Amino acid sequence: MNELELEYTPREGLYSRVARFQKDLQENEIAGTLIPQNVDLFYFSGTIQSSSLFIPA
Repeated sequence: MNELELEYTPREGLYSRVARFQKDLQENEIAGTLIPQNVDLFYFSGTIQSSSLFIPA
């Protein structure tokens, strides 16, 4: 792989992770959650940046 080629997390995998998490939020009657931690941010969005991610139920 040359330095211009990037590997991406498959979109379907990200959507599936968020959907499963949203189901858990709904089952526990939680309106949503804020993800500030880099490992979790990468797991749910496929990127690590200086930011937070809100996932609504």
